[in-house]
Amino acid sequence: MTEAELGWVAGVFEGEGNVGIHTHQCLRGGILRRQAQVQVSITNTDVRMVLRVAEITGLGRVRPKKPHGNNRRPQWRWHAAAAQARAFLLMVMPYLVTKREQAEKALDQSFAQLSQRGKGALSTSQWRDYLRRKAELRALVAWRPGQNEVAIAVEDREPSLPL
Repeated sequence: MTEAELGWVAGVFEGEGNVGIHTHQCLRGGILRRQAQVQVSITNTDVRMVLRVAEITGLGRVRPKKPHGNNRRPQWRWHAAAAQARAFLLMVMPYLVTKREQAEKALDQSFAQLSQRGKGALSTSQWRDYLRRKAELRALVAWRPGQNEVAIAVEDREPSLPL
């Protein structure tokens, strides 16, 4: 997948997507346990869009979704959960703006749960790499146009008026 395709997927996710934590109870070893699972989805009325997301990422499934209310067009939903959702969020994280905080919280919670269970957890070097990338991305998001010389030079320019 190219950088352009990944940027496109992130843009679609920003506008049409959802990230969340689904909690459920399951019986393991005779003990009722509560588990949480990170999930991501993109819903749209144009099936081509969600199919393209699945094609580019190689993750998730596309299924029809029943629309809410009368006189609504059919909807299509791309959905990924657990390891596929984590992989998706790590792929698009550098491009996220409005959903970045939600994605970070979902990944943090998911990785913490994996570490507690001792299954499928990240190695120490993978965890450090994730935290380093997260800090770098936060620094990029903290940048504001008014705080640097390039933005000031652009603001000092005379606006061009159409004739």
